[in-house]
Amino acid sequence: MDPLLHVVVDFPLPVLGAQPRGITAGGGLLWFTQQSLDQLGKISLTGVISGIPLPQLPYDSAGPAKAVVPR
Repeated sequence: MDPLLHVVVDFPLPVLGAQPRGITAGGGLLWFTQQSLDQLGKISLTGVISGIPLPQLPYDSAGPAKAVVPR
């Protein structure tokens, strides 16, 4: 939403098929997940869009890997 005009503004994502899910605000940015790209997306209030890759966890046919917590 444009804070001055109180209207919703659409910003097209730079990658087709990114499958954005959920959105939240924080730190002056809008944050969302890009499900098919395995990354977080962020949009500035002026419409600058960038992505942050998520770390990849090992996966095998038995299912997703379990998180390992150091002790």
